[in-house]
Amino acid sequence: MTGSAPSLLGSWTAPLWPTLALLAVVLLYLWGWRLPSRTPKRIPAWRLAAFFAGIAALWFALTSALDLWTQFLLTAHMVQHLLLMLVAPPLLLLGSPVLVFWSGLARRREPDRCGPFRFAGWGWMQRVGRPLTHPISAGVLMVAITIVWHIPHVFALAMRSAGWHSLENATFFASGVLFWWPVIQPWPSKRQWPRWTIPLYLLGADLPVSVLSAYLAFCDHVVYSCYLAVPRRFGISALNDQVVAAMVMWVAMLLIFVSASVVVVMDLFEPVAANESCAADSRLRPDQVTPSAP
Repeated sequence: MTGSAPSLLGSWTAPLWPTLALLAVVLLYLWGWRLPSRTPKRIPAWRLAAFFAGIAALWFALTSALDLWTQFLLTAHMVQHLLLMLVAPPLLLLGSPVLVFWSGLARRREPDRCGPFRFAGWGWMQRVGRPLTHPISAGVLMVAITIVWHIPHVFALAMRSAGWHSLENATFFASGVLFWWPVIQPWPSKRQWPRWTIPLYLLGADLPVSVLSAYLAFCDHVVYSCYLAVPRRFGISALNDQVVAAMVMWVAMLLIFVSASVVVVMDLFEPVAANESCAADSRLRPDQVTPSAP
């Protein structure tokens, strides 16, 4: 690690190619959403806003100055992890991206000819995707990714190498998408557990991460020694920075999981007809539904 915090941050500019890639994703999503007589009746504007907010969270986590601050503050590193794992994935999934991207890529209305999933092999995607998005595997994977990357030696490896840091970010985001999949259940997913178990799923995943947060908050030494060798900003010591980072992870994760649990519980009291309609949609494959369906 070279250079001081002010010199690095003063020369920061947003990376071009990641920014262009995210912009291309936004344009493709907007194209699929706005097509006349296709998705507007199925995808309301609030889902469009949620998807854009997810892209904004992803951009802020990966390409803003926050990524540079992770070299100097553990708190910034923790905020980056939370954005990649707990903020961007659920917002993106709330945007129903599978349906919108499929509509945007389709050139014709006939499902037998325009569905890109037919080209990719929808059966193969289901065989791979269902085990990965099962609540047990998705929950265990998210917790394991979180704990492994916070092992001091593994954490130090990501701090020393840009490649390992990119892999760290990618695994946090990917595990976040898989973790939130059974909670959001974006089209065309199928329910694998009863809906009432989702709050238990969320709170169960929070428990081991809370233990990690408590350890970082209450131990009397700096766990990640790399932060002892960098310039300290804002007059905060490395140990106090560690305590703040642990509390941010602890409180933010608990609030997000409890909030999501409350939403799920409230959804259980919705009319049964609405739930049956959603279940019927989830049983359809993309190549069985025309984009113009209401």
